[in-house]
Amino acid sequence: MAEFSAGGALSFAENSVNGTTGSFTPGGTNRAIFAAVGTLNFFPVPSSVIDTRYGGSGGTLIDEIGTAYSWLFGSGRLAIFGESGSPSSSTDVFGDWESDPRNSAAGGVCFSGVDQAAPFSGRVDANGHVEAVTTTVAAVTVTGCTSGQLVTAVVVGIAANVLTAFTEVTGTTLRVSSVAGGYLGIAFLTREATGASVTLEVNINGSASVNMTWGAAGVRINDAAGSAPIAALARNANQFLGAYP
Repeated sequence: MAEFSAGGALSFAENSVNGTTGSFTPGGTNRAIFAAVGTLNFFPVPSSVIDTRYGGSGGTLIDEIGTAYSWLFGSGRLAIFGESGSPSSSTDVFGDWESDPRNSAAGGVCFSGVDQAAPFSGRVDANGHVEAVTTTVAAVTVTGCTSGQLVTAVVVGIAANVLTAFTEVTGTTLRVSSVAGGYLGIAFLTREATGASVTLEVNINGSASVNMTWGAAGVRINDAAGSAPIAALARNANQFLGAYP
């Protein structure tokens, strides 16, 4: 089945025109990368994402999955990207967007054991808003899963000058995250499905009580041929052994 390999994320300084994460090194075979860019631009509209690459500003373009998602009255924007055949040597994620948004972030996570023709599918978007809190839970539910299948998601959290960190919710693994400037942060998550749907969750934390909002997108990670999810393999083995008492 698909397995997490490596990843990186970075929130950038106020009014950055583009940005590059720190380096990370994927491994394994049948590799794929899931990347995202989030921006916050209060008025008049969110900054449109131009492109995302691995290997710096002159690196390899990563295909966008679906279309960018906006929330918070159009102030927040999240675009996700996926590409098979990601590198096995040191790399990074570069994000480029229009103008100079109030805050921005980019990142990516790499996996091995992934279908090279269709690495990701089943995009689902979600958003939430709560008032006067120091912590809230962001959640997105991905459907159409097979038991044992790995699922990934990205969350962009927004809070006025007090955002401090993302922390794990039991059952979901927080892979990489970054917060800068107290306004915007980005987090990448994974979780193994135990049925046809799976909910990925993460805590968004602040240093003081304030309104918090978030946007999220999740996808299924499709296994490479011959690498069925472990749960499915175990179920098939039990059925086979059951035929020979």
